[in-house]
Amino acid sequence: MNITKRELRKEYRRIRNNLSSKQLTEESNNVCRQICNMDEYIFADAVFVYLSFGTELMTEDLIQSAFRDNKTVAVPKMIDNEMIFGRVMPDTGYAKN
Repeated sequence: MNITKRELRKEYRRIRNNLSSKQLTEESNNVCRQICNMDEYIFADAVFVYLSFGTELMTEDLIQSAFRDNKTVAVPKMIDNEMIFGRVMPDTGYAKN
């Protein structure tokens, strides 16, 4: 079975869009907990994470956990059609980009 990346994204988006708010929150919390228990996270100095939108996996708990764990947190930002990662702080304001 040869499935393209585009088809796979479409299928996962369809699945995500069918989750209830409660299911999305529960699944997001489960993933956050799993990530925070990984050695890669525990021993990392920095965490690179996206800011969730719509029905994407919610990342706010992961970001807050990283701040509590004194990790540097960076998120993607588009500048002139180029994606860069910018450091954020607990009081950083966000804008759609």
